[in-house]
Amino acid sequence: MATRQIHARLGQRVRALRKARNWNQDDLAVESGLGRTYISNFENGLKNPNLNTLAILAATFKMTVSELLDGCG
Repeated sequence: MATRQIHARLGQRVRALRKARNWNQDDLAVESGLGRTYISNFENGLKNPNLNTLAILAATFKMTVSELLDGCG
């Protein structure tokens, strides 16, 4: 699978997790400490996450990085 597809799926996964908690992007930014613009770009597959970002998001959603990536690749 192409890297671009993986990033798009991961962005979709993060969006779904965020919406399942009834959070908007501002809420996720506050909870995670990441910028709202970064989250928007990430959800739209425009930013490539590094391992630190994945760890932050996983912790924010109270899951492991492996669980966060489940189904993305």
